[in-house]
Amino acid sequence: GVRALMQAAATAHGSIDVLVNNAGINRVGDFDQITDAMWDDVVDTNLKGAFNLVKAVQRSILKSKCGRIINVASELAYLGRAGNSVYCASKGGVLSLTRSWARELAPDQDPRPVVDLLVAANGGRSALDAGQEIVIPAELLGG
Repeated sequence: GVRALMQAAATAHGSIDVLVNNAGINRVGDFDQITDAMWDDVVDTNLKGAFNLVKAVQRSILKSKCGRIINVASELAYLGRAGNSVYCASKGGVLSLTRSWARELAPDQDPRPVVDLLVAANGGRSALDAGQEIVIPAELLGG
């Protein structure tokens, strides 16, 4: 699975220094229309996918002392949107995991975050809690 893929990449290239978690799918519908399968598809891709990839590469990235893990979320993690509850919840999970990982994986490093968060935003609006988060206008991400 994921670990074997990451190991193959590290073997082929010497190390993995940067991971960008940019996966994102959505299943649009009113909350009462969302099925368990729809929920699982979105959460497995957007949140569990990030978890599995970080778990697979974190030792390599920490060992390099200069690596980065970049997780891409959405302004909807803060704002919510009708008909997009599953997507919003999954990207909110990415946001929270990123904040936790930044503190957990490299508490002694300066700057602290080995883990960064990019928040794709419409019109370049700022995130509510800027911290280590970088807000990128959606148009720059092709959105």
